[in-house]
Amino acid sequence: MALTVWTVWIFMLAAACFFVLRFGTNVPSWDDWDMVPTLTGEQPVTAFWLWSQHNEHRVPLPRLIMLALNKLTVVDFRADMLFDALLLAALAGGMILVAQRLRGRLSYTDVFFPLIFLHWGQAANLLWGWQVQFVSSAMLACLVLLIIVQTGHRFSPKAAALWTGACLFLLSLCGANGIALVPVLALWLIYVAVVHRPSGSRARSSNIAMVGFAVTALLLVGLYFVGYEKVPYHPTSPGVRASLSTSLKFLTIGFGPAARVLWPLPGIAVLAVCVTTAWLLMRVWRNHPTERDRAAGLLLFFAAMACLALGIGLGRDGFETRYVTLAIPFWCAVYYVVSLYGPPGFNMPSRALLLLIAVLALWPNTTFGLAYARDLRDHLRAFERDMTAGMPTYRLIRQHQPYLHINHDVLTDYFPMLQQAGIGRFGHLRPNPPLAEVAVPVVPTLMHQMTWHEQTGYANGKDPYVIFTLPEEREVAGIRVRYSYANKEGTAPCRFIYWKRGDQKDFRDDQRSKYCPTGDHANWQSGTWLKAGHPHADTIAWIDDTIKDIKIYPDFKPGIFRLDDITLLVPSGTPSTTGVGTK
Repeated sequence: MALTVWTVWIFMLAAACFFVLRFGTNVPSWDDWDMVPTLTGEQPVTAFWLWSQHNEHRVPLPRLIMLALNKLTVVDFRADMLFDALLLAALAGGMILVAQRLRGRLSYTDVFFPLIFLHWGQAANLLWGWQVQFVSSAMLACLVLLIIVQTGHRFSPKAAALWTGACLFLLSLCGANGIALVPVLALWLIYVAVVHRPSGSRARSSNIAMVGFAVTALLLVGLYFVGYEKVPYHPTSPGVRASLSTSLKFLTIGFGPAARVLWPLPGIAVLAVCVTTAWLLMRVWRNHPTERDRAAGLLLFFAAMACLALGIGLGRDGFETRYVTLAIPFWCAVYYVVSLYGPPGFNMPSRALLLLIAVLALWPNTTFGLAYARDLRDHLRAFERDMTAGMPTYRLIRQHQPYLHINHDVLTDYFPMLQQAGIGRFGHLRPNPPLAEVAVPVVPTLMHQMTWHEQTGYANGKDPYVIFTLPEEREVAGIRVRYSYANKEGTAPCRFIYWKRGDQKDFRDDQRSKYCPTGDHANWQSGTWLKAGHPHADTIAWIDDTIKDIKIYPDFKPGIFRLDDITLLVPSGTPSTTGVGTK
């Protein structure tokens, strides 16, 4: 039996490492770019930067891990990917060992762990360095689970609570997905401290330490929201029913993208699992006093996972494949509850059913992962080929932006950092050719939910925009816009610039540039579009096309938008258009 279980673990580990080495590229993607200034030495590593908001997350621990990994490898984003694969394998191995310790032997059903942790359906996490964040919080959640299930077996209740407290402190440093678990799990520390009241000075010290860990973790949760800025473009839930449905989808996705098939039947099954495991644990807590510490810990672990699921249900896509890793601890907890407390005749069939689902999901997860990985690798390698061939920066960004970062300004600013640091193939990066600056009169041809006076727009709705029309079509490399913006809430705006040719009827989503300053908040001033240290706000949209009309959304709420100037960046040799002056 042991040979079978560990052979599957070794095979899944080897497959995950092969997957990373075969499809991973040393090109940052999306959130990876926010690590570029520190990895290249352009931005110092400070406590302010470590704690600064990244989207809705504060992630000092994942940032430190990524910095350490890349110091070892001289900045190679594949190091983060390989770290994630190895950490997931270690978690699967730890789950196997603890299951063996609790049962006294291995079971063939323990193959469940490597199958659920290491399948290729986790492609989004295995091939994206930034996902160290998700893997770190999942690791700490799994460690808490492993500690709780060994309470009264390997650990005394107080020792288990102390180790859990250390994990909660680190979970508080892993972003919103870690913070969501902390408050409820901190209650278990307080529960153990109250139930096991001290009878001596040493016991009192351990109780003080437990309460101290709980209070520290809760204080970090509170500190998390000091100066917190809401992400402007994240949607909110349309209602309670939708939120609950999304929460169930999140728990379901723990088996990988394959779990999306036949919805809503999997959601009904997940709801039945939640009710059954809760009933088992409450029954144990009531009828078996010696098991109350562990049963209470497991109940609160499920409650913490429910908090995470409900948080995602408030405005995210529960079937987002990146969430697979975050949901896995829920299913591991189900496996352990069934193993520990399942009645005879229910225990083994239930574990076998979990294994069967993981086996049935393996092939669709694999095909999903291969398709995702091939698409990502092909596009990023095409970017590397074009960069090596000397394609200018503005064209690289325009053609490959969807697989790099949606914000053109981030790419424009950070490409040279990677080039100067000699990272990957960025040493071949070719700067933009000379670009002439052509001024566009700041006189709108159309406005929506906005009034205009002396280069200032006053937005009065949730869909404000302004359109500028060139006298004639013009071939341009990009548009630079300089402006200022303010709204009553003092919140950061979310800006879109669209463009279209004269023969197009409507503006299209594939002809736009989006700028929401929600990445590394250390690099922009609170509640503004202003880059840190810059006296004015400016943004560039790389177009590489012939355009006639420009459409600007300053934000999705009422505010004041002053437009200082609009400048076309025109390749040298392009003739000037009548009515548009060259600077």
